[in-house]
Amino acid sequence: MNMYRIPTLISFLIIFTTILSAQTVTVLPSIKDNSMFSESGSESLGAGKLFTGQTCQGNNRRALIEFDLSGIPVDAVVTSVTLNLGAENSGNNGDGVIEVFGVTKEWGEGFSSGSGNGGPAVAPDATWTDAMFGTEFWDTPGGDFDSAVLSSRFTNENDQVITFPTSSNFVARAQAWVNDPADNHGIIIIGVETATCTAYRFGARDIGTAPELVVTWETSCDPPIEWVIDETVCEDDDFTLNGIVYDQSNPSGTQVFTAANGCDSTIIISLSFIQNSTALIEETLCPGDQITINGTLYDINNPSGIEELLNFNGCDSIVTIDLSFFPDAVGEETYAGCANDGYSVVVNGTLYDESQPSGVEIFLGASVNGCDSMVNIDLFFQAISQENITHSGCEGNGFSVVVDGITYNEMNPSGSVFLVSSNGCDSIINIDLFFAPTPNPGMPAMMGEVCNENDPILDLNSLLSGADAGGVWTETSPNPSTGLSGNLFDGTGQNPATYFFRYTVSAVNCPDEFTQVMVNVQTPLTATVTTSAVICNNNDGGNSSMFDFNSLITGGFADGVWFDEDASGVDLTNLSNVDFAGVAERSFTFTYATSVIGNCPEERYPVTILVEDCTCPSVTTNENYTGCEGDNFAVTVNGVEYNQANPTGTEMMIDQFGCDSIIIIELIFNAPAMSEATFSTCDLSTPATTTEVIANGAINGCDSIITITTVYLPNDETAIAATSCDPDDAGVMTETFTNQFGCDSIVTTTTTTLPVINTDEFLTSCDPNDVGVTTLTLTSFNTGCDSIVTITVTLMEGDNINVSAASCDPDDAGVMTETFTNQFGCDSTVTTVTEFIPLDNSVTVSDAMVVATIFGATYQWIDCDNNDAPIMGETDRFFTALVSGNYAVEIMQDGCTITSECVMVTVVNTEEAWFADQIDVLPNPTSGAIWLTFGELENVNVRIMEVTGKVVLERTNLGGGSADLFLEGPAGLYFVGVEVDGEWGWMKVVKN
Repeated sequence: MNMYRIPTLISFLIIFTTILSAQTVTVLPSIKDNSMFSESGSESLGAGKLFTGQTCQGNNRRALIEFDLSGIPVDAVVTSVTLNLGAENSGNNGDGVIEVFGVTKEWGEGFSSGSGNGGPAVAPDATWTDAMFGTEFWDTPGGDFDSAVLSSRFTNENDQVITFPTSSNFVARAQAWVNDPADNHGIIIIGVETATCTAYRFGARDIGTAPELVVTWETSCDPPIEWVIDETVCEDDDFTLNGIVYDQSNPSGTQVFTAANGCDSTIIISLSFIQNSTALIEETLCPGDQITINGTLYDINNPSGIEELLNFNGCDSIVTIDLSFFPDAVGEETYAGCANDGYSVVVNGTLYDESQPSGVEIFLGASVNGCDSMVNIDLFFQAISQENITHSGCEGNGFSVVVDGITYNEMNPSGSVFLVSSNGCDSIINIDLFFAPTPNPGMPAMMGEVCNENDPILDLNSLLSGADAGGVWTETSPNPSTGLSGNLFDGTGQNPATYFFRYTVSAVNCPDEFTQVMVNVQTPLTATVTTSAVICNNNDGGNSSMFDFNSLITGGFADGVWFDEDASGVDLTNLSNVDFAGVAERSFTFTYATSVIGNCPEERYPVTILVEDCTCPSVTTNENYTGCEGDNFAVTVNGVEYNQANPTGTEMMIDQFGCDSIIIIELIFNAPAMSEATFSTCDLSTPATTTEVIANGAINGCDSIITITTVYLPNDETAIAATSCDPDDAGVMTETFTNQFGCDSIVTTTTTTLPVINTDEFLTSCDPNDVGVTTLTLTSFNTGCDSIVTITVTLMEGDNINVSAASCDPDDAGVMTETFTNQFGCDSTVTTVTEFIPLDNSVTVSDAMVVATIFGATYQWIDCDNNDAPIMGETDRFFTALVSGNYAVEIMQDGCTITSECVMVTVVNTEEAWFADQIDVLPNPTSGAIWLTFGELENVNVRIMEVTGKVVLERTNLGGGSADLFLEGPAGLYFVGVEVDGEWGWMKVVKN
């Protein structure tokens, strides 16, 4: 109640009045959420992420979420509702419409955990069949919900927050929740369930970005808002509100604030004034406790002192510190058992079992005097006798083994057999048979297409579908290429043809498998083009400005495209009549481009066209020659040498009248005639290619060159593996036949001898007459060969087992002997000695805390003044009463249950502290995050404890009016304490 709270409160009132003038936006975190899985009615995910849609295995997921709207006034009018979800990841086909519906039945959230396939449901978890696991079922599997869509959106985002928009249905549903909170059963999120791989993962309140419901609402002015500031401040303090000073001479008044919507908010001020004060801090603490006052640390090493500081009202205060300290307490938790017997114990929230058998736990404030209690944990687990039977082979090899009457083979490859050893613990035989899958070389997915000029290197793996990784590529072409390197094929420079490549996959203990693919190598389209020409730019004197571009293509591909490289401006629409009228006198370059074929690009050929003014009498002469490539013909015109390397051109000479005289040079060097032929043969020694030259054999008088390519017809080689029981049949036989191509087909048959199988079988019997060795000779059904089985029978004696038991019923005490038949059919005697062990039901009371004397049991505290009703959440050994009354504990251990006497507990109501009305915690209940407000109190110390008295969070010297805190730990009841100058105020907070 000090003065620093007043300006903050006035600011809040002004802000609140301003908010009333418009709509209020409330952001609500989820209070519970869960995921359901269509493939199982016993799987859930209450403590994990949220999932919707359908998995790639065809299983559906749906998410349930609930928000608490009770904080919105009952007279509020909802105007807009949106939903924010943290989209994290989606399946391969995750894009689609996700819809939101209103749930019509109450459902539960437990502590089930796991991955995207959920985990075992923990009551009261919701599952695909159960609204609350084991107690309440859905009317319709997958959840009961209203068919009206509240909101929907096309969703394809990942790793970001997405918003589902408002709708009239969504607003109506939220309004119903505000009007009747009992009608609020939350929402269900349903994704695409008509296609596989559409699953979506969202954050949940426990992990990731928590879901939020954003509700916009407004209220009327009825009833009017009235605030009272009734504060006690220091005698010299004052504050100003709306221009009016309130102090000791003007301690009270009333002010009215009118909002933009016409609603009034009234503030009534009533101040009282106090003098300076003194305080004494005289406490008995635990050795590890400490307090800080005015920046000075007081602990067991510095237990006393005097501090001068502002008191809780902001006035001067002298604080005298005088501390004393209690000792610690020590306890033991021991156990002796067998490995893997599942025994575990939870001490102070830590699980101790076979993987963590020992340790020391400190219970903060758990002793009867409120100090730390130390428990030493020492668990002993006798080792298990274990034997392993393993095998590694290929699928279909027929291997099997029989253990304890159970056959283990490819259909039943693993298991464990448990026997009781002499030390009373299990003896385990583990069977682990491995059958490697047959290697899969895949199937050809397509034929490869490459160009032999500047094409990217082809990855042969891309031509396969469904193949195992790690195989080896080899070329099987009749005329092998030179482009294979690993799994890459370089077609550059290769002869146009179809090439064959084989992909071989190997596996341990399995034969190799292979698949063959084809790659087609192509060459670009080419043409022969005249490289120069002359045309007039006018039609004077009978000249023609029309030019036929088609005449420039003298051979090869003739359906290409022309490009005007120098932008002469002529129209190339009709290539046979291109008009150069009006074009400037100069040389222009045009480019002819062939078409793309397969992966081969176009080829481009430049042509120079000289444009002349034909008004002058033009004299044009030609210098022509036709010969063969390599004949060394050359001619010099206007000082320029023309030959096979420079075969065409135009030379311009100026005559005595100033007119041009043009000489057009066109030398033709015919290429030799090239042709190809193929020759098929079974003889692999024949050269792959040969070349024949016929001098002057071409029509143009040049040489004719014929390239002959040899096609090698394949020889077949077949290997046959045979078996025989007769050793004389063993060996290798080779026969040669003629295949379909007329080449050799070689068949090699390798015969191996099947061995005589000597099998030893070891049996046991309870009858001494069965003991001995028997030899049988059998004929194998599969091979027809002899199989010798030696059966050795040994004597198996019965078991004599002594069992120690404990009971809380004195009638069970004594010795009982029973005879059973064990797993080998022999008599087993079990002697059970039962000892009566009474449970200790005594308790100890210290202030408001009651402690059960016995360790390691299950506890339930009850209210004796309320018909022995169980107290929700109070299941620890320690119980701290919140109100005075009579309490007892129900103790369960080793199957026994006993109840203590009711004890009287007197609670000093710390909530009567002078500053308790300034403390508040929001939200309550909470999922973990809380906002603690403490007005204008300064030097505030905060402590949060579990019901056991364990401190889970402590903050000191806080100020500023508020603090953001987080409750670490499981769901349950917590106590939040605020301390100022030695006085405490406490609140209960429930974590969902």
